[in-house]
Amino acid sequence: MSEPGTNNSGAGAGASSTAAQPDMAALLQQMQQMQATMQTMQSQIASTAVASATPAAAPAEQPAATAQQPGGVPPYVQPLTANPAAGASSPSSSLLSRFPKVEAATLASIIQHDFRSADLYKLDSKYRDKSERQVLAFNGTSIEVASRDSVAKEYKSLNSVSIPLSVYFSILCQAAPASALADISVDFLWYQAHLLKLSTDYEWPAVLAYHTDFFNTRRREMSDGRYDGWGRVDTDLHAEHLMDRRKHTPTATKAGTPFAKKPVTPRPTGSDPCRNFNIGRCLTSPCPWGRRMS
Repeated sequence: MSEPGTNNSGAGAGASSTAAQPDMAALLQQMQQMQATMQTMQSQIASTAVASATPAAAPAEQPAATAQQPGGVPPYVQPLTANPAAGASSPSSSLLSRFPKVEAATLASIIQHDFRSADLYKLDSKYRDKSERQVLAFNGTSIEVASRDSVAKEYKSLNSVSIPLSVYFSILCQAAPASALADISVDFLWYQAHLLKLSTDYEWPAVLAYHTDFFNTRRREMSDGRYDGWGRVDTDLHAEHLMDRRKHTPTATKAGTPFAKKPVTPRPTGSDPCRNFNIGRCLTSPCPWGRRMS
């Protein structure tokens, strides 16, 4: 009786060992896969560390370059990434993601201080889209390319300038070094308030001419690393464009009220005596106005 039991237990052990062999093989395979994954991750970490070590040396040289800027204010321009395919430089990816509606070429011209005052419409979708629709024009006999500068002539109010100007300042602030951001933001806000006051006191065409020359002068200064010009009045341009161009205010009369109307003599009614009849000036009887004779 003991032999069958012994044989059964041996058979069970053999079956268990046979079933355990696939489990061990699967476990070994999983361990090999984990080792391969770990090696791949280690190689990726090593390559990332080498790649990050190269750009880390560049910022160390920047303080020495910015310290030589006139006026002690660092420039706005960030190092641009070379784009061999485009044949030119392009803005950083952070700047592109922050202003997705502004073309990359426009962003590059702004941070390089090549952006003109007449190009502000490119930062306002209302005028930018209109300029794109006016690229082709029909002159009566053929289709020709229209001038984009014609859109710039539509700066007919303060809003047409101040709205895109705010975007322009935001782009410069985004590209500015953190150490200079506080000072340049104050100067930008001062100029916007200055432009608002000028538009209140002076005729708009004169204010626009002042702003155009002011803007273009400041961008040349920014190319040299100076930005404090946005925070003060340009006396030369003020005298050139705004002299004798104040808005005409209503003149007060002796009574102290503007545009006082001359008193109107009340029209006679039928109850008033007709003195013209008594002196022979009234040729109609009875009086057509229904007045009685005195």
